[in-house]
Amino acid sequence: MPLNNLKIISHRGNLNGPDNKRENSPEYLVAALNAGFNVELDVWVKDENSIFLGHDQPSYLVDLAFILKNSEKFWVHCKNIEAMEFFHKLRHIVNFFGHTLDDFVLTSKGYIFTKPGHKQTPKSVCVMPEKGGRLGALNFLTEAVCTDFPILYRDKVLQETFYS
Repeated sequence: MPLNNLKIISHRGNLNGPDNKRENSPEYLVAALNAGFNVELDVWVKDENSIFLGHDQPSYLVDLAFILKNSEKFWVHCKNIEAMEFFHKLRHIVNFFGHTLDDFVLTSKGYIFTKPGHKQTPKSVCVMPEKGGRLGALNFLTEAVCTDFPILYRDKVLQETFYS
């Protein structure tokens, strides 16, 4: 895949690095969408159909319409089995996945979320390459990058010959 077609996914809505106080809040996610990025968000489902956003715990109650309205750019990380079951019913609309410590995991739309340092494929999403020590350590075949620094990738890394 040509680098100029690489999808850049904002991790939890972050644009310029982690912000634990704002991550996964609906406003923060929308700001990342408005900046032109796809967004990975952490989702919990409680009581069969109450949808919450939040990394370590359900923190922000949202309407399903919020997820569906942005489904083309959202990458839904299911944080509990109830969320997996809930979104499985919407698998043709919502791109979702679940994982904890896996080296790679398949999303409902057939993308492979892959840790940096592991073999990438043309359908891989290189997740958090900055944790591997080099921001530019992307495989040219990679479909997307999921990062806390999407602006840096858009404005600097993809503009330079910064790839290994």
